Amino acid sequence: MLRRIAMRFEKKCGTISTLLQAARAQLAAMEEEAAEAEAERAAVEEDERQEEEDDAEQQQREGSGDEDESENDGDDEDAHEGATGTDIGGHAAEEDDSDSGGEVSPPSNRPHSVNVEDDDEQRYSTTRLGCYPNRVEL
Repeated sequence: MLRRIAMRFEKKCGTISTLLQAARAQLAAMEEEAAEAEAERAAVEEDERQEEEDDAEQQQREGSGDEDESENDGDDEDAHEGATGTDIGGHAAEEDDSDSGGEVSPPSNRPHSVNVEDDDEQRYSTTRLGCYPNRVEL
């Protein structure tokens, strides 16, 4: 009788041992997959970070050439010429004669506005935002 109990016990232990080995193998495979996924995620994040840095450098290089245009020289007249054929910065408006057979339609005299949020402080800029704080005249 003790022999039967011992054999059953050995059989169950063998089964448990086999299950334990299978579970360990499965755990190792899952850990390997998780490590690969983590490495891939880190590579993607690094690529995105590098792209953002490259974009920032590109914008900084492009922005350094436009410094003279973006400075406010105190001439507010250019900001109010949006209804007279020039844009907010005082540049000539682009002519679109595609739909009127060569004739240019006059600009709309109706003012358009867009709210602009500025967390630091309210600033005036005649070249980009018009001359009103938190409001852009288009």
